[in-house]
Amino acid sequence: MPPESSNSKEAPVSGAVRMRPAGLRGTALLLVLAGAGCGHVVAPDVPFQHAPRFDFRNPPCHAAPAPAQFAPEDSVVVRYLGAGGLYIGWRGEALLTGPFFSNPGLWRSGLGRIRPNPEAIRRGLEGMPTGTVGAVLAGHSHHDHIADLPWVAEKLKGDVSFYLNRSGANALEGFPALGPPGRRIKVLEELKEGWTRLSTASGKALPFRMLALPSHHANHLGPIKLFRGETRTGRSPSRLRNRHLKEGQTYAFVLDLLGAEEEGSPVRFRIYYQDAAAKTPQGFPPEGGEGEHPYDLAVVCMASAQWVKPYPDDLLRALKPRHVLVTHYENFFRPWGTERGFAPLLFNRHADRFLEAVDAALTKDDIPDSPPGGKICGPSAPPWTMPLTGEWMVFRPSQETASLPER
Repeated sequence: MPPESSNSKEAPVSGAVRMRPAGLRGTALLLVLAGAGCGHVVAPDVPFQHAPRFDFRNPPCHAAPAPAQFAPEDSVVVRYLGAGGLYIGWRGEALLTGPFFSNPGLWRSGLGRIRPNPEAIRRGLEGMPTGTVGAVLAGHSHHDHIADLPWVAEKLKGDVSFYLNRSGANALEGFPALGPPGRRIKVLEELKEGWTRLSTASGKALPFRMLALPSHHANHLGPIKLFRGETRTGRSPSRLRNRHLKEGQTYAFVLDLLGAEEEGSPVRFRIYYQDAAAKTPQGFPPEGGEGEHPYDLAVVCMASAQWVKPYPDDLLRALKPRHVLVTHYENFFRPWGTERGFAPLLFNRHADRFLEAVDAALTKDDIPDSPPGGKICGPSAPPWTMPLTGEWMVFRPSQETASLPER
């Protein structure tokens, strides 16, 4: 897999993030990754009736387009943005998770400086009703999850809040579009335990609530993990480097999509979201609870899953979701939205094993599958979908509802 340079020739926007080598170990690992290659085909051995062999470098179709109506009252609209990124629309409001589009080349990430790619950010947000976005959240603070946030914030404008861990808040507090924690940035470690109702920067309640679950990030290569630890305060945007965008405390989330206030805000759709493969039982939600809503959708991470077996088997058996979205599989060092292979060190056999594990964990008779409606280009089966970058999906809430527990 040849290294890529930045695919933008535009002048950088103000406050461009410049990233230097991540130390000898980080540089050496990046060189290993550069020469290691990656897979690009899924062809699992299990008999997926609706998921034949699929070549991500030569897909037979294009990513499913945006639905004609973005957020009908009874539908959940999801777009896969690449890496840990999702657009989730519900009842005329929306949230984003980890939007990252610049995708600098592998060599540039490790050995040079990186600037945001304004054209890639524009294309990533194009066709999305950005005016509906009231909140953005990220589960950890590596560059492929938060490095574009200052420029995404400029594009979103409006009254948007950003839910980040302390490391991410520290790293980005010097950017004018975000400002210090407490204004637009809400620090996950500082939230009260239990459920948090998501809100805009001005405090307007959104039809989403969140349960932040301390989780874990898989190693990048065997026992080696890059950019661990926490970013400290005091760096200006012009001095921020890749090695400063440290993981911090990784979180998984339970996201509840709520009904109307006049109906007592019942839980209509429940999502489990994880943007980093984790070892058992890190990131698992608490068990049971009276009136608990089932998991309609589980978002899991394929990259680096081979280092934290038996992920995602144990997690999915605990969640018993109606459907699984397989994400963070593509090579985010290649230009956004183009046909490409898998992330470095994610070979075909790893992808196949992951999908086979998902299928085995979801073999159940008591919970019906609930796949997205319409035609999806990326490989899929009734219990799971592996969407192309930029693909839109529409889900229908189940008929089951659960009232919010007393706080």
